[in-house]
Amino acid sequence: MNVAALILLLDFLFASCLGVMVIKLILTVAYGRRWFDQPDARRVHTAPVPRLGGVSFLPVMMITIAVTIGMMYYRGLTSLFEQDYYVLIQLSVLLGAGMLMYIVGIADDLVSVGFRMKFLFQFVASCIVVLSGLWIKDYYGLFGIHQVPGIVGMPVSVLLIIYIINSFNLIDGIDGLASGLGIISLVTLSVISFAEDRFLHMMIGTTALGVILVFWAFNVFGTRKKCTKIFMGDCGSLTLGLILSFLIINISDQGLVNPVRGARYLVIGFSTLLIPMLDVPRIVIWRVLKHRSPFLPDNNHIHHLLLRSGLSQRGALVLLLGLDVAFILLNVWISGWMPVTAVFCLDVFLWYLFTWYVVMRLRRKAG
Repeated sequence: MNVAALILLLDFLFASCLGVMVIKLILTVAYGRRWFDQPDARRVHTAPVPRLGGVSFLPVMMITIAVTIGMMYYRGLTSLFEQDYYVLIQLSVLLGAGMLMYIVGIADDLVSVGFRMKFLFQFVASCIVVLSGLWIKDYYGLFGIHQVPGIVGMPVSVLLIIYIINSFNLIDGIDGLASGLGIISLVTLSVISFAEDRFLHMMIGTTALGVILVFWAFNVFGTRKKCTKIFMGDCGSLTLGLILSFLIINISDQGLVNPVRGARYLVIGFSTLLIPMLDVPRIVIWRVLKHRSPFLPDNNHIHHLLLRSGLSQRGALVLLLGLDVAFILLNVWISGWMPVTAVFCLDVFLWYLFTWYVVMRLRRKAG
Protein backbone atom coordinates (compact mmCIF):
# COMPACT_ATOMS: atom_id res chain seq x y z
CA MET A 1 0.00 0.00 0.00
CA ASN A 2 1.50 3.37 -1.01
CA VAL A 3 1.62 6.38 1.31
CA ALA A 4 -1.34 8.20 -0.28
CA ALA A 5 -3.61 5.15 0.00
CA LEU A 6 -2.59 4.61 3.64
CA ILE A 7 -3.33 8.25 4.51
CA LEU A 8 -6.75 8.05 2.85
CA LEU A 9 -7.55 4.81 4.69
CA LEU A 10 -6.61 6.37 8.02
CA ASP A 11 -8.59 9.46 7.04
CA PHE A 12 -11.66 7.30 6.38
CA LEU A 13 -11.26 5.38 9.65
CA PHE A 14 -10.75 8.55 11.69
CA ALA A 15 -13.87 10.16 10.17
CA SER A 16 -15.86 6.98 10.88
CA CYS A 17 -14.77 6.77 14.52
CA LEU A 18 -15.33 10.48 15.09
CA GLY A 19 -18.70 10.18 13.34
CA VAL A 20 -19.80 7.46 15.77
CA MET A 21 -18.91 9.62 18.76
CA VAL A 22 -20.56 12.77 17.41
CA ILE A 23 -23.75 11.00 16.33
CA LYS A 24 -24.04 9.27 19.70
CA LEU A 25 -23.67 12.67 21.37
CA ILE A 26 -26.38 14.10 19.10
CA LEU A 27 -28.65 11.16 19.93
CA THR A 28 -28.16 11.72 23.66
CA VAL A 29 -29.01 15.41 23.40
CA ALA A 30 -31.87 14.97 20.90
CA TYR A 31 -33.64 12.22 22.86
CA GLY A 32 -32.99 14.00 26.15
CA ARG A 33 -34.38 17.30 24.87
CA ARG A 34 -37.05 15.55 22.80
CA TRP A 35 -36.02 17.32 19.60
CA PHE A 36 -38.09 15.07 17.36
CA ASP A 37 -39.38 15.05 13.81
CA GLN A 38 -43.08 14.43 14.34
CA PRO A 39 -44.95 12.01 11.99
CA ASP A 40 -47.65 13.41 9.72
CA ALA A 41 -49.61 12.47 6.59
CA ARG A 42 -46.64 13.13 4.28
CA ARG A 43 -43.92 11.38 6.27
CA VAL A 44 -43.54 7.60 6.29
CA HIS A 45 -42.37 7.17 9.90
CA THR A 46 -44.97 6.56 12.58
CA ALA A 47 -43.07 7.59 15.74
CA PRO A 48 -41.16 10.75 16.72
CA VAL A 49 -37.48 10.51 15.68
CA PRO A 50 -34.63 13.07 15.93
CA ARG A 51 -33.71 14.67 12.60
CA LEU A 52 -30.31 16.12 13.49
CA GLY A 53 -28.03 13.41 12.10
CA GLY A 54 -26.70 15.73 9.42
CA VAL A 55 -25.35 18.05 12.11
CA SER A 56 -22.40 15.63 12.34
CA PHE A 57 -21.36 15.82 8.68
CA LEU A 58 -19.50 19.11 8.28
CA PRO A 59 -17.80 19.23 11.72
CA VAL A 60 -16.48 15.69 11.35
CA MET A 61 -15.19 16.48 7.86
CA MET A 62 -13.53 19.72 8.95
CA ILE A 63 -11.84 18.12 11.98
CA THR A 64 -10.66 15.08 10.02
CA ILE A 65 -9.28 17.11 7.10
CA ALA A 66 -7.56 19.54 9.49
CA VAL A 67 -5.95 16.69 11.45
CA THR A 68 -4.88 14.87 8.27
CA ILE A 69 -3.33 17.92 6.62
CA GLY A 70 -1.66 18.92 9.89
CA MET A 71 -0.11 15.48 10.32
CA MET A 72 1.04 15.49 6.69
CA TYR A 73 2.84 18.79 7.22
CA TYR A 74 4.37 17.43 10.42
CA ARG A 75 5.59 14.27 8.64
CA GLY A 76 6.83 16.16 5.58
CA LEU A 77 4.31 14.64 3.17
CA THR A 78 3.10 17.87 1.59
CA SER A 79 4.37 16.73 -1.81
CA LEU A 80 1.13 14.76 -2.15
CA PHE A 81 -0.83 17.96 -2.65
CA GLU A 82 1.72 20.66 -3.50
CA GLN A 83 0.69 20.34 -7.15
CA ASP A 84 -2.89 20.95 -6.04
CA TYR A 85 -2.27 24.32 -4.38
CA TYR A 86 -5.28 25.77 -6.18
CA VAL A 87 -7.39 22.92 -4.81
CA LEU A 88 -6.48 24.01 -1.28
CA ILE A 89 -8.19 27.30 -2.11
CA GLN A 90 -11.21 25.39 -3.43
CA LEU A 91 -11.26 23.31 -0.24
CA SER A 92 -11.44 26.48 1.84
CA VAL A 93 -14.22 27.78 -0.39
CA LEU A 94 -16.14 24.50 -0.08
CA LEU A 95 -15.96 24.58 3.71
CA GLY A 96 -17.11 28.21 3.78
CA ALA A 97 -20.03 27.56 1.42
CA GLY A 98 -20.80 24.37 3.32
CA MET A 99 -21.05 26.37 6.54
CA LEU A 100 -23.86 28.44 4.99
CA MET A 101 -25.77 25.26 4.15
CA TYR A 102 -25.02 23.97 7.63
CA ILE A 103 -26.43 27.08 9.33
CA VAL A 104 -29.65 27.27 7.32
CA GLY A 105 -30.08 23.50 7.62
CA ILE A 106 -29.85 23.53 11.42
CA ALA A 107 -32.26 26.45 11.57
CA ASP A 108 -34.74 24.59 9.37
CA ASP A 109 -34.44 21.39 11.41
CA LEU A 110 -35.05 23.21 14.69
CA VAL A 111 -37.51 26.01 13.92
CA SER A 112 -38.37 25.68 10.19
CA VAL A 113 -37.17 28.13 7.53
CA GLY A 114 -39.19 29.30 4.52
CA PHE A 115 -38.18 28.14 1.05
CA ARG A 116 -37.27 31.70 0.01
CA MET A 117 -34.71 32.02 2.80
CA LYS A 118 -33.28 28.57 2.03
CA PHE A 119 -33.01 29.48 -1.65
CA LEU A 120 -31.16 32.70 -0.77
CA PHE A 121 -28.60 30.78 1.31
CA GLN A 122 -28.22 28.21 -1.48
CA PHE A 123 -27.71 30.96 -4.04
CA VAL A 124 -25.00 32.66 -1.98
CA ALA A 125 -23.23 29.36 -1.26
CA SER A 126 -23.33 28.38 -4.95
CA CYS A 127 -21.95 31.78 -5.98
CA ILE A 128 -19.08 31.36 -3.51
CA VAL A 129 -18.17 28.01 -5.08
CA VAL A 130 -18.43 29.26 -8.66
CA LEU A 131 -16.49 32.48 -8.01
CA SER A 132 -13.57 30.33 -6.84
CA GLY A 133 -13.24 29.22 -10.46
CA LEU A 134 -15.17 25.99 -10.12
CA TRP A 135 -17.78 25.90 -12.88
CA ILE A 136 -18.49 23.71 -15.89
CA LYS A 137 -16.48 25.13 -18.76
CA ASP A 138 -17.21 22.45 -21.35
CA TYR A 139 -20.44 20.52 -22.04
CA TYR A 140 -18.63 18.03 -24.32
CA GLY A 141 -21.19 18.22 -27.12
CA LEU A 142 -24.37 18.01 -25.01
CA PHE A 143 -27.03 19.28 -27.43
CA GLY A 144 -24.17 20.56 -29.61
CA ILE A 145 -22.59 22.70 -26.86
CA HIS A 146 -18.88 22.49 -26.13
CA GLN A 147 -16.76 25.11 -24.35
CA VAL A 148 -18.69 28.08 -22.97
CA PRO A 149 -17.53 31.51 -21.76
CA GLY A 150 -17.72 32.44 -18.10
CA ILE A 151 -20.64 34.80 -18.66
CA VAL A 152 -22.70 31.73 -19.61
CA GLY A 153 -21.01 28.90 -17.73
CA MET A 154 -20.88 30.56 -14.32
CA PRO A 155 -24.62 31.39 -13.98
CA VAL A 156 -25.54 27.96 -15.35
CA SER A 157 -23.26 26.29 -12.82
CA VAL A 158 -24.81 28.31 -9.98
CA LEU A 159 -28.26 27.11 -11.03
CA LEU A 160 -26.98 23.55 -11.40
CA ILE A 161 -25.53 23.51 -7.87
CA ILE A 162 -28.83 24.85 -6.48
CA TYR A 163 -30.69 22.21 -8.46
CA ILE A 164 -28.52 19.37 -7.15
CA ILE A 165 -28.83 20.60 -3.55
CA ASN A 166 -32.63 20.79 -3.75
CA SER A 167 -33.10 17.51 -5.62
CA PHE A 168 -30.97 15.76 -3.03
CA ASN A 169 -32.94 17.40 -0.24
CA LEU A 170 -36.26 16.29 -1.77
CA ILE A 171 -35.26 12.64 -2.17
CA ASP A 172 -34.62 12.33 1.58
CA GLY A 173 -37.92 10.60 2.34
CA ILE A 174 -37.24 7.06 3.53
CA ASP A 175 -34.57 5.51 5.73
CA GLY A 176 -31.19 5.23 4.06
CA LEU A 177 -32.16 6.60 0.64
CA ALA A 178 -30.48 10.01 0.52
CA SER A 179 -27.45 8.82 2.50
CA GLY A 180 -27.28 5.62 0.42
CA LEU A 181 -27.28 7.61 -2.83
CA GLY A 182 -24.65 9.88 -1.30
CA ILE A 183 -22.47 6.89 -0.40
CA ILE A 184 -22.69 5.47 -3.93
CA SER A 185 -21.87 8.88 -5.39
CA LEU A 186 -18.92 9.45 -3.05
CA VAL A 187 -17.43 6.03 -3.81
CA THR A 188 -17.72 6.68 -7.56
CA LEU A 189 -16.28 10.19 -7.37
CA SER A 190 -13.45 9.05 -5.08
CA VAL A 191 -12.50 6.34 -7.59
CA ILE A 192 -12.39 8.93 -10.38
CA SER A 193 -10.28 11.26 -8.21
CA PHE A 194 -7.93 8.34 -7.48
CA ALA A 195 -7.64 7.59 -11.20
CA GLU A 196 -6.70 11.22 -11.84
CA ASP A 197 -4.31 11.41 -8.86
CA ARG A 198 -6.31 14.21 -7.22
CA PHE A 199 -5.33 13.63 -3.62
CA LEU A 200 -7.30 16.42 -1.94
CA HIS A 201 -10.48 15.50 -3.78
CA MET A 202 -9.99 11.91 -2.67
CA MET A 203 -9.57 13.19 0.89
CA ILE A 204 -12.86 15.11 0.70
CA GLY A 205 -14.61 12.02 -0.70
CA THR A 206 -13.22 9.51 1.80
CA THR A 207 -13.80 11.85 4.76
CA ALA A 208 -17.43 12.44 3.80
CA LEU A 209 -17.83 8.72 3.10
CA GLY A 210 -16.60 7.81 6.58
CA VAL A 211 -19.14 9.89 8.49
CA ILE A 212 -22.05 9.23 6.12
CA LEU A 213 -21.57 5.46 6.28
CA VAL A 214 -21.83 5.71 10.06
CA PHE A 215 -24.96 7.84 9.80
CA TRP A 216 -26.47 5.39 7.27
CA ALA A 217 -26.02 2.54 9.77
CA PHE A 218 -27.78 4.50 12.54
CA ASN A 219 -30.51 5.65 10.15
CA VAL A 220 -31.30 2.22 8.68
CA PHE A 221 -30.59 -0.14 11.58
CA GLY A 222 -31.18 2.13 14.59
CA THR A 223 -34.40 1.74 16.59
CA ARG A 224 -36.61 4.19 18.43
CA LYS A 225 -36.77 1.79 21.40
CA LYS A 226 -32.98 1.81 21.89
CA CYS A 227 -32.74 5.56 21.15
CA THR A 228 -30.40 4.90 18.21
CA LYS A 229 -32.72 5.95 15.37
CA ILE A 230 -31.92 9.29 13.71
CA PHE A 231 -32.78 11.12 10.49
CA MET A 232 -30.47 13.24 8.33
CA GLY A 233 -32.55 16.40 8.35
CA ASP A 234 -32.11 19.41 6.08
CA CYS A 235 -28.74 20.21 7.63
CA GLY A 236 -27.35 16.93 6.30
CA SER A 237 -29.09 16.86 2.92
CA LEU A 238 -28.21 20.48 2.06
CA THR A 239 -24.58 20.06 3.13
CA LEU A 240 -24.14 16.73 1.37
CA GLY A 241 -25.80 18.04 -1.80
CA LEU A 242 -23.30 20.91 -1.93
CA ILE A 243 -20.32 18.56 -1.39
CA LEU A 244 -21.46 16.22 -4.16
CA SER A 245 -22.06 19.07 -6.61
CA PHE A 246 -18.57 20.40 -5.79
CA LEU A 247 -16.96 17.04 -6.57
CA ILE A 248 -19.01 16.36 -9.70
CA ILE A 249 -18.29 19.75 -11.26
CA ASN A 250 -14.63 19.42 -10.32
CA ILE A 251 -14.10 16.20 -12.24
CA SER A 252 -15.45 17.88 -15.41
CA ASP A 253 -12.31 20.04 -15.45
CA GLN A 254 -10.49 17.03 -16.88
CA GLY A 255 -11.95 18.06 -20.22
CA LEU A 256 -9.45 20.93 -20.35
CA VAL A 257 -6.69 18.32 -20.47
CA ASN A 258 -8.45 15.40 -22.17
CA PRO A 259 -11.92 16.13 -23.64
CA VAL A 260 -12.79 12.45 -24.12
CA ARG A 261 -11.96 11.58 -20.53
CA GLY A 262 -13.67 14.74 -19.27
CA ALA A 263 -16.88 13.84 -21.09
CA ARG A 264 -16.93 10.37 -19.57
CA TYR A 265 -16.27 11.69 -16.08
CA LEU A 266 -19.02 14.29 -16.37
CA VAL A 267 -21.51 11.66 -17.52
CA ILE A 268 -20.49 9.18 -14.82
CA GLY A 269 -20.47 11.86 -12.12
CA PHE A 270 -24.00 13.02 -12.85
CA SER A 271 -25.11 9.38 -13.21
CA THR A 272 -24.67 9.01 -9.46
CA LEU A 273 -27.45 11.55 -8.84
CA LEU A 274 -29.77 10.75 -11.74
CA ILE A 275 -32.57 9.47 -9.51
CA PRO A 276 -33.05 12.66 -7.45
CA MET A 277 -32.30 14.96 -10.40
CA LEU A 278 -34.78 13.29 -12.76
CA ASP A 279 -37.48 12.88 -10.14
CA VAL A 280 -37.76 16.64 -9.59
CA PRO A 281 -39.13 17.60 -13.06
CA ARG A 282 -41.89 15.00 -12.78
CA ILE A 283 -42.86 16.28 -9.34
CA VAL A 284 -42.84 19.94 -10.42
CA ILE A 285 -44.96 19.24 -13.52
CA TRP A 286 -47.44 17.20 -11.47
CA ARG A 287 -47.79 19.97 -8.88
CA VAL A 288 -48.30 22.65 -11.54
CA LEU A 289 -50.94 20.55 -13.32
CA LYS A 290 -52.71 20.15 -9.98
CA HIS A 291 -52.52 23.94 -9.42
CA ARG A 292 -50.22 23.52 -6.43
CA SER A 293 -47.06 25.38 -5.53
CA PRO A 294 -44.00 23.56 -6.92
CA PHE A 295 -42.09 24.56 -3.77
CA LEU A 296 -44.40 22.97 -1.20
CA PRO A 297 -43.80 19.32 -0.15
CA ASP A 298 -46.12 16.43 -0.91
CA ASN A 299 -46.03 12.63 -1.00
CA ASN A 300 -45.61 11.95 -4.72
CA HIS A 301 -41.87 11.40 -4.96
CA ILE A 302 -40.71 8.13 -6.45
CA HIS A 303 -40.18 6.53 -3.03
CA HIS A 304 -43.74 7.44 -2.03
CA LEU A 305 -45.07 5.85 -5.22
CA LEU A 306 -43.10 2.67 -4.55
CA LEU A 307 -44.44 2.47 -1.01
CA ARG A 308 -48.02 2.89 -2.22
CA SER A 309 -47.42 0.21 -4.85
CA GLY A 310 -46.86 -2.31 -2.07
CA LEU A 311 -43.12 -2.25 -1.40
CA SER A 312 -41.77 -1.92 2.11
CA GLN A 313 -39.36 0.87 3.02
CA ARG A 314 -36.47 -1.57 2.85
CA GLY A 315 -37.68 -2.92 -0.49
CA ALA A 316 -37.99 0.57 -1.99
CA LEU A 317 -34.53 1.43 -0.65
CA VAL A 318 -32.88 -1.63 -2.20
CA LEU A 319 -34.66 -1.08 -5.51
CA LEU A 320 -33.68 2.60 -5.83
CA LEU A 321 -30.08 2.07 -4.73
CA GLY A 322 -29.80 -0.86 -7.12
CA LEU A 323 -31.24 1.27 -9.91
CA ASP A 324 -28.70 4.00 -9.13
CA VAL A 325 -25.82 1.52 -9.40
CA ALA A 326 -27.31 0.17 -12.66
CA PHE A 327 -27.39 3.67 -14.17
CA ILE A 328 -23.75 4.22 -13.20
CA LEU A 329 -22.58 0.90 -14.66
CA LEU A 330 -24.62 1.47 -17.83
CA ASN A 331 -23.14 4.93 -18.34
CA VAL A 332 -19.60 3.75 -17.59
CA TRP A 333 -20.07 1.30 -20.45
CA ILE A 334 -21.84 3.44 -23.05
CA SER A 335 -20.04 6.74 -22.38
CA GLY A 336 -16.94 5.27 -23.99
CA TRP A 337 -18.57 5.08 -27.42
CA MET A 338 -21.88 6.96 -27.31
CA PRO A 339 -22.19 10.77 -27.61
CA VAL A 340 -23.07 12.68 -24.45
CA THR A 341 -26.46 13.79 -25.83
CA ALA A 342 -27.41 10.21 -26.67
CA VAL A 343 -26.43 9.04 -23.18
CA PHE A 344 -28.52 11.79 -21.59
CA CYS A 345 -31.57 10.99 -23.72
CA LEU A 346 -31.26 7.27 -23.01
CA ASP A 347 -31.04 7.90 -19.24
CA VAL A 348 -34.11 10.15 -19.32
CA PHE A 349 -36.04 7.60 -21.37
CA LEU A 350 -35.15 4.70 -19.07
CA TRP A 351 -35.99 6.67 -15.91
CA TYR A 352 -39.39 7.81 -17.11
CA LEU A 353 -40.13 4.34 -18.47
CA PHE A 354 -39.52 3.06 -14.95
CA THR A 355 -41.70 5.75 -13.33
CA TRP A 356 -44.43 5.13 -15.94
CA TYR A 357 -44.41 1.44 -14.97
CA VAL A 358 -44.72 2.32 -11.27
CA VAL A 359 -47.63 4.71 -11.95
CA MET A 360 -49.41 2.12 -14.12
CA ARG A 361 -48.96 -0.46 -11.38
CA LEU A 362 -50.54 1.93 -8.89
CA ARG A 363 -53.50 2.53 -11.18
CA ARG A 364 -54.07 -1.19 -11.61
CA LYS A 365 -53.87 -1.64 -7.88
CA ALA A 366 -56.45 1.12 -7.36
CA GLY A 367 -58.77 -0.80 -9.62
